[in-house]
Amino acid sequence: MLALVVVVAACAGLVALFLPDLVRAEVVRQARARGILLDPGKVSFTREAVTLRGARFSLVDVTGTEGTIQRVVIRLDGLAPRDMQAEGVTFLVTGYEALPALQAWTAARYADVASVPLAAREVRLGFREQQSAAETAEKAVLAAASLTLAPTQGAAEVALKQARVIVAQREVATAEVTGKLDAEGVIATLLATLPGAGAKPSVEIALRRPPEPDVRVRLSRTSLDALATALGLTLGAPGVVVGGTAELRLPTVARGPFALGVDLALDGYVPPHPRELDGILFGKTTSVKAQVRIPSGGDGARLPDADLHEVEVSAGALQLRGKGSVRGEVADAVLTLSLTGAVPCTQLTTSVVAAHLGQGLGTLAGRLAQRALAGSVAVAVRVEGRASRFDAPRVETSAQVGCRLSF
Repeated sequence: MLALVVVVAACAGLVALFLPDLVRAEVVRQARARGILLDPGKVSFTREAVTLRGARFSLVDVTGTEGTIQRVVIRLDGLAPRDMQAEGVTFLVTGYEALPALQAWTAARYADVASVPLAAREVRLGFREQQSAAETAEKAVLAAASLTLAPTQGAAEVALKQARVIVAQREVATAEVTGKLDAEGVIATLLATLPGAGAKPSVEIALRRPPEPDVRVRLSRTSLDALATALGLTLGAPGVVVGGTAELRLPTVARGPFALGVDLALDGYVPPHPRELDGILFGKTTSVKAQVRIPSGGDGARLPDADLHEVEVSAGALQLRGKGSVRGEVADAVLTLSLTGAVPCTQLTTSVVAAHLGQGLGTLAGRLAQRALAGSVAVAVRVEGRASRFDAPRVETSAQVGCRLSF
């Protein structure tokens, strides 16, 4: 009997000795099954929960991801995790090349990740272009008071409360964020509040699988001045409201260029012009479309150079097309645009006569001009402005009259 007691005690001692390693290994295995490479840090446990302190993690097959957790309590249902309560969570993505892999990881793992509901406090999500001595600061950060992740029908829902939006180390807004992880990737909506403006634009960010753009940003109608002020720019455009989309496609080869498509509407703005052109530049909206080619790389001290092509600016009946560039300087950038268009002579006649003699005579003059005039007036516009003083661009215009009598 005494020998049996000794054997049982010895077995219990061995179990107690090896149990922490077994628990640690099981935690690592459970995380790996959900697509997470985990270094659990310091592990303690009871029958009801496992606690990790100083954990570090990254995502399986997603180079450029890393994270830390100060403390997480994993409550158990038998041997399986029931839910998690975490605090002090950081997650950092380095490099644009990580984004497609992150989208693929989300599409493959969203159900596994959401199978264990998560509630976290003091969360920081960051993105930086590269990890080097010259470029270590995050370009964009969401610092939230809390985050929740929970399963829903066919997807996983994410919510961040009391988030601060930080771009290039400047806080540009506070926001409430809701998002969804599903088989297509990630889509999130930020209901933002711009500092000192009271404006609350909605910004939708999508990271979806091909053939969709790698990243799509959709901006609801927002005060242009409020948005510029939040970004540290001066525009001087009171009453102008901007809205639209930007679509980013990542390089298809190493260190290849980025392709950015922009489609914006500026409500409350038409280009300055003499009243004789009111019949041409009518309405209150100017639309801007452009394709932007941005090279990879950059030194972090200056905005990247970019080539603008397929630029289209439309206001009323005037449509201008052309190209331009953005040339980065230290803490500044210079934008140049060269645009051309044409105005039919009949439209120009109608507008000029209406400006001086009234709309009725202008309409009559236009009808007569349709019979007597042919050709058009070629318009050329060159714009140059600095990001630091975009409220005072230099605009040069010229026109070449190509009107002729038609018999």
